[in-house]
Amino acid sequence: MNETRFVEHSYINALIRDQKISDILCTPTIYRSYMAFIRDPDHNLSRIMVGGEICTEQLVVEHSQLFPEVSLVNIYGPTEATIWASFMTVYDKKTRKKTDKIGIGRAIDHVEVYILDQNLQLCGPGVEGEIYIGGKGIARGYLNQPELTAQHFITDPFNSTSRLYKTGDRGCYGTDGHIEYLGRVDNQIKILGHRIELEEIEAVLSTYATVSQVIVVAQTEENIPLHLVAYLSNEHKLDASQQQQCVAALQEYAQKNLPKYMVPTAYQFIDELPLSPNGKIDRKQLLTLPKNAPQTHSVRPKTNIETQVHALWVETLPIKQIALGDNFFALGGHSLLAARIVAKVSAQLGKATTVHALYHAPTLEQFAKIVEQAPPAETTNTLSLEYPHVLPLHELQFIYWVTKFAEPKLRKYNVGDANEFKDLWTKPPWTRPYNGFYINKMFFLTISIIFTLYKRLAPNHLSNSDSG
Repeated sequence: MNETRFVEHSYINALIRDQKISDILCTPTIYRSYMAFIRDPDHNLSRIMVGGEICTEQLVVEHSQLFPEVSLVNIYGPTEATIWASFMTVYDKKTRKKTDKIGIGRAIDHVEVYILDQNLQLCGPGVEGEIYIGGKGIARGYLNQPELTAQHFITDPFNSTSRLYKTGDRGCYGTDGHIEYLGRVDNQIKILGHRIELEEIEAVLSTYATVSQVIVVAQTEENIPLHLVAYLSNEHKLDASQQQQCVAALQEYAQKNLPKYMVPTAYQFIDELPLSPNGKIDRKQLLTLPKNAPQTHSVRPKTNIETQVHALWVETLPIKQIALGDNFFALGGHSLLAARIVAKVSAQLGKATTVHALYHAPTLEQFAKIVEQAPPAETTNTLSLEYPHVLPLHELQFIYWVTKFAEPKLRKYNVGDANEFKDLWTKPPWTRPYNGFYINKMFFLTISIIFTLYKRLAPNHLSNSDSG
């Protein structure tokens, strides 16, 4: 096909009609860009196969609405396994139904697909592992790259005369025997101590009604730690005001359906998601795109408190053009920056606010009202405790001291404690901060100090006890 005509929708439509094409194979991204233009009722399409990227539920739904008489098949397989390794019909034209879960199905003939753990043992249903492929289609290796070949092509643990290809993809067996694709092993990132799968976030956001295509990337900027940014395809040609409304609704949807650490902190609409030469989403190119400041309106701060809060936002956020109705999180804010804002409000404005308040009043105008009505900030740290020069021994500490003299060889000492947990069924105790942490910390610290002094002040007692 002529590359210059490949992007012409009219040419694709005429090609399908005139050449009586029955089967199409392409990436989900390419199919999505053309599916709305294949309107000719005289087409002979029977099956559309997508692969190379994640097939989303939204794509299956749109396909079933546009082409109920055409089956949609999700195929899986890397180049090292001669492209195809498994397939799954996610929409069947005979039954006019889509599958409950979108997976990569079962292995094709002469191919074996395994889900193995780190010890190269088979994983049970529902247990996550890495996908390995074996069979007649496995390549010999990478040309003139023996180290890379040894890393990805291993001896089959179930057949020493065969080899397996280590795909770097994660998956698990479903209860029906089909394989579910869970994303790339190397696409895991760690934010705030949590391991995150970008594909999992994309899968949730793509179920939102007005989102046709979304890609989530992790990126860093100057003075801003690693954070999540969701890029949305503006296929519906939303204007700036509509984009802001969509972002606010999508942010609320994400907060309800994702853990806090998996909620993107910034959303950006772009006309077209960048593609690599092979038709896949180019995530690296997304990282180079400039951040677009929202152009929803130009209402500037009016009151003195709004001006002060505006200055703090400009100082903290990556986007500097901030209007009164702009959303803190749509501007690239997240929990860490929210905590920084709250600290600055306390230090510079003398007002006591919380991160929770910023989440519930995310626009500049709303948060400024919260700050205006907030009580004065505490001048001292409420968690700091002042101790006398000499601390009296707690009863348990005294017993510990006596026990160590009576039984110097005793290496274990049980300390009993009891706590009353209220609302046990509605709020499990491990979800609440333990108020006794600071007391316990001082208790164990005191025990350590006592034991150190004991060894220094009673050396004779130790030696006599050991000799006997």
